[in-house]
Amino acid sequence: GPPVPGGFRRFLPPARGVAVPGPGGAAGHRAGLERGGPAGGGDRPGSGGPAGGGPVADRTGLEGLRRTLYQLRGLFLPAAAWEGEVLPRRVAGYQPLWLDQLLASGEFLWVGQGGKVAFLVPGEPPPVPLLLPGREPAAGLAEGEAEEHPDLSPGARQVLAALGRRGASFLGPLAAAAGLTPAEALAALWELVWAGLVTNDTFAPLREHLRLRGAGRGAGASAGREGWRLRSGLGRSVAGGTGRWSLVAESLGLPGAGAMASRPEAAPPAGPDAGAEARAREARAEAQVAALLDRYGVVAREMAVAEGMAWGELYPVLQRLELRGDVRRGYFIAGLSGAQFARPQVVDRLRAVDPQAAGRGDRPAPEVTVLPALDPANPWGLILPLPSAAEGRFRLVRAPGNYLVTWDGEPVLAVEGEGRRLVPLATLTPERLPGALAALRQLLEPVGRGRARRRVEVERWGDRPVTESPVAEALLAAGFERGYRRFVLYPG
Repeated sequence: GPPVPGGFRRFLPPARGVAVPGPGGAAGHRAGLERGGPAGGGDRPGSGGPAGGGPVADRTGLEGLRRTLYQLRGLFLPAAAWEGEVLPRRVAGYQPLWLDQLLASGEFLWVGQGGKVAFLVPGEPPPVPLLLPGREPAAGLAEGEAEEHPDLSPGARQVLAALGRRGASFLGPLAAAAGLTPAEALAALWELVWAGLVTNDTFAPLREHLRLRGAGRGAGASAGREGWRLRSGLGRSVAGGTGRWSLVAESLGLPGAGAMASRPEAAPPAGPDAGAEARAREARAEAQVAALLDRYGVVAREMAVAEGMAWGELYPVLQRLELRGDVRRGYFIAGLSGAQFARPQVVDRLRAVDPQAAGRGDRPAPEVTVLPALDPANPWGLILPLPSAAEGRFRLVRAPGNYLVTWDGEPVLAVEGEGRRLVPLATLTPERLPGALAALRQLLEPVGRGRARRRVEVERWGDRPVTESPVAEALLAAGFERGYRRFVLYPG
């Protein structure tokens, strides 16, 4: 049955019983799911720390970034989001140099997939399906995943073969070995990157690639000059190709990657050993379970589905962990399916949650946060159902520029288009309205090394013009200024 409102309920035998948070799952979200967010934490095994975490201020420098990358390993996000939103919100004083150092040291590597990027750990089974060169799927792919990688251009095949022969290489020697100009080789490398086959030992080339792609969308003369320099093989093509390029499978230590890249005919024939394939699939399922436990704290079917994992393969692994005492089963978060698992220390945190504490005045003030919609800490609309809009059906797209305002972990206000449209949710009560609007000032704060926004312009409230909405006075009280058909919030 449902959790008892405002209390706890045991519904499993004592060996498996757990405390259940109150209505809506907001309390459970704060204690469990926010492990994966700006205030969460999951230590790498063997690091000497608990699998919990503290506030973002406790995560600084290389060690803070190391813990964050390990917690988010295998999670694909838009490439620009990592340094634009995700890492600066989790590591105090984040510096891009720290990421380059961890990548250059070989502790992590990044892999692309259709414009998105994930970080993996060499030497550990990858929690995501990968493809080996030579049109051969990596061992452990689930049924139906054994698809050949997209057809590559002749230049990409030449670069792939050269990497297979040479191993990790800088752009100049690699281009010469492939019989291409540096610009041609670099274009081929990015084709291979987004196919998930090639990576670089720093993040700098991806930063430059994103910058040039953004400049290419402009119509100015400077963008034209950048494009000419890239096509001609001069200047920015070298800057965008720094570091050493290597095969993803080879960097992960998967056997035979180099040979299959240089000689595709060397790929093993179809029908590999069934026992080896089963072991590889089992290793991947164990890696996926470990990643989900580190990322979310509480694992249920919805987490697996959200990340494209097969729950049927993960469930037996969780059952074995439960028998060993490594995880506990219970009904932790209202709104999720019944079979939920968490490590013992997370269960202790859930038991300590009292969803009525704020109502009794035990907390001095509510916690009101503006959370990027695409942030891994945002389960709403992906893992947990997003509260309905006050004026009808609504779906918040998980894209840059969209946000959720949460009140003690419960979403109350959706923000679209950098603030141009505000959508009140059914949970936005009149008492919460002033605090939710005041929290929009967080959008003006710089994130990491990025520049702060100069203003937030609100044009619509739900489906109506904001100037004709009932919140005009509340916006003025929150510091907004009335403009032409909009309300504007400035810094200061």
